[in-house]
Amino acid sequence: MRFPQLCIIFLLTVLSPVQALTYHGADFSSLANLENSGITYKDSGVTTKFETILKNHGANLARIRIWTSTSNSQYSLNYGLALAKRAVAAGMTLLIDLHYSDTWADPGHQAIPSGWPTTLSGLNTQIYTYTNSLVKAFASQGTPIQYIQIGNEINDGLLWPVGRISVNGYSPLSQLLHSAANGVRDASSTTKIMIHLANGWDASAISSFYSQIFIPGEFATGDFDILGFSFYPFYGTGATYSALQSSLQAMVTKFGKVPLLLSTCG
Repeated sequence: MRFPQLCIIFLLTVLSPVQALTYHGADFSSLANLENSGITYKDSGVTTKFETILKNHGANLARIRIWTSTSNSQYSLNYGLALAKRAVAAGMTLLIDLHYSDTWADPGHQAIPSGWPTTLSGLNTQIYTYTNSLVKAFASQGTPIQYIQIGNEINDGLLWPVGRISVNGYSPLSQLLHSAANGVRDASSTTKIMIHLANGWDASAISSFYSQIFIPGEFATGDFDILGFSFYPFYGTGATYSALQSSLQAMVTKFGKVPLLLSTCG
């Protein structure tokens, strides 16, 4: 789901039996772009850095999206690195959201970046190399990544059409996620990996995805640490908080992993 404006949009949803974490976060990926357009922020009438306002009001996790674009106005790596320095200086933990695309990636859009290979073999190498070098880039500037999404709302896969489930089944996506996860693990032993799906309330769809994505020799349960979900109550009568809780509880019970609720407004 696309929300280019600043919005406090995610929090950690903790369900037994996993250990509780205490994160309250905001996606402020568009912050520098908005500031460049002349927007400023005030707290109690005093102009203050946005990240400082967030931190002073309880936010402790900063989500930053990264596109494969080289333009700062389009969420490039350099743009994300600069924002990460600001977030860490304010005392916030980092959650980096990799779209693996030159533009928005969501359930209806997952385009292969320009200049990337268009074969499964080539993409497996590319996604490993790209992810590995990106994690190292954050660490080398003193802002190591605590949490990373390897894809954004990948209900029907990523890097289309090669990694699209509805076109090629689960195996290409399973291989690509395994390659991306290896890229993270080989760069950092502490970064936690997240799989991010839309419509966390839809227990049937979520269960179907996780029942098929794990393939021997490809993506495995040990390749990730966090169950990430989007939740938009305005999508329909089925998108209720009780449905969300039931869906997340089922996944926590099955995998014993921490769930993280992202991208929610309503």
